[in-house]
Amino acid sequence: MEVNLKLGRLAEIEGDYDRAFEQYNETREKGLKAGITVFYFEGTIRVAHVFYKEKNYEAATAALSTAYVNAIERENLNYQKEVLEIQRRTFAATGDYQNAYAVMTQLDGVTSQIRAQQQQRLNRELEVQYETLQKEKEIDSLQEDQILKAAELKRQKTIKNAFLIGFLIILIPIFALLYVYYQKLQAQSQLSSQQEELNKQKMAALKQEQELNLIKASIDGQDEERKRIAQELHDSIGGNLAGIKLQLASLDGTSKKLKPISDQLDETYQLVRDISHTLIPKKFREHEFTGLLQEYLNSISGTGQVQIGFHPHPKGKINTIDEKEQLELFNIVKELMTNTLKHAEATKVDIHLSLIDDELSLLFEDNGNGFDATVATDGIGFQNIKNRVAELKGKLHIDSTLKRGTIISIEIPIHKIS
Repeated sequence: MEVNLKLGRLAEIEGDYDRAFEQYNETREKGLKAGITVFYFEGTIRVAHVFYKEKNYEAATAALSTAYVNAIERENLNYQKEVLEIQRRTFAATGDYQNAYAVMTQLDGVTSQIRAQQQQRLNRELEVQYETLQKEKEIDSLQEDQILKAAELKRQKTIKNAFLIGFLIILIPIFALLYVYYQKLQAQSQLSSQQEELNKQKMAALKQEQELNLIKASIDGQDEERKRIAQELHDSIGGNLAGIKLQLASLDGTSKKLKPISDQLDETYQLVRDISHTLIPKKFREHEFTGLLQEYLNSISGTGQVQIGFHPHPKGKINTIDEKEQLELFNIVKELMTNTLKHAEATKVDIHLSLIDDELSLLFEDNGNGFDATVATDGIGFQNIKNRVAELKGKLHIDSTLKRGTIISIEIPIHKIS
């Protein structure tokens, strides 16, 4: 595989991209089959680089997407950085600066993580060096003390041996009893502390779950009541008004006298329709959508339980989407956060909300426990999310692995946004 990589590089330098592609692709396939990820990633990235040089940007983007998903699954930050760097240049070359900017945001995050890991390794190396130096000093000091004491101990050894033997015969059973008693006290103290901490955690979890359930129940009840009132206005009162108008229109000879009444019925019917279509929470009419979502996420991250990053782009266009879709998106994010807080035990969540070309994209990532996506998406929370996405004619994709976090991607077509 190493030979294939070198041959591919030579062919690439010579401008023979077809031969370079064959060598890199063979490296990638061999690496995948043998389970050697370093060759798989290197071959995939070089294949994408060849596509980029050939200006086949669509193929380059496809290859990079596959490599990036695999790099995330294997938590390989260096390959994530390489993939994102080529992807940024690919989008820039095609003039897709919005996607290029989004990729740059991800690239900055990956770069920061790499720097943090490097700094941790450097700090650890310095700590090891310092500890080694301290131990060497202690050893030198002990050696000097041993040399000084050796003569004195040798002189006193013969005198003390008989005394120590008798003294130890008495002390050993006492020390054994004291040690056993001490160990018992330590075990009881540790068990008590653990039980107390466990009780505190359970109480905090129950309290938080109760608060979340109360908030969710309140909002769901408000939504259902608005929906019911809107339906009653539209179907019952609106239907009655329409029927009265038809009866007036069927009368003969008095149409001129009844025309003002008919006009008032039209006006009243239109008012009923307007009221039924605007029964959306007041805060979505008076505040920017991204600001409301940021405020909600800040209220959660303020507890210190989880760190949340929210990245809307572009804010101006996102804030102009229809209020109904704003409410649905808000509820989707709440459902996702509720599931994460209740089940994932995550310490970090990243939310990317992008409006690009003809599609609104929501990317939700956490570093929690993860789950088997084939068997763990039938709960009430996920079912609510699926129903809301389906109502918006959108697509939902869940990528999760046990102990590797969760990525949830939602795409909504732009024609649903007004």
